[in-house]
Amino acid sequence: MHMTTTRTPEKAAQIERFVRLYERNQSDLVRGIERRVCGCDYGGTSWSTRAEADRLAQLLKLQPGRHLLEVGAGSGWPGLYMARTSQCDVTLTDLHPGSLAMA
Repeated sequence: MHMTTTRTPEKAAQIERFVRLYERNQSDLVRGIERRVCGCDYGGTSWSTRAEADRLAQLLKLQPGRHLLEVGAGSGWPGLYMARTSQCDVTLTDLHPGSLAMA
């Protein structure tokens, strides 16, 4: 079943703000800051550190055969990182397809 949804002007404006934010976060400057602060450079909008992502993966008991769903994943941090380090499967979702393309 295919559902068609109409975006309100407010929702469209919010998505456009995220588009600009993701584009800005791909700059060398912001990615350099992200590397220094978070220990990674996914170009995302989450400022979770690598240590926090490691702890979350541990609390979730992520491992091969487990599945992680990240809602509002943006460009993939920390879901892709946790999947890579724990060898679990991951599904990323986000309103903006461009951010998922970055992931």
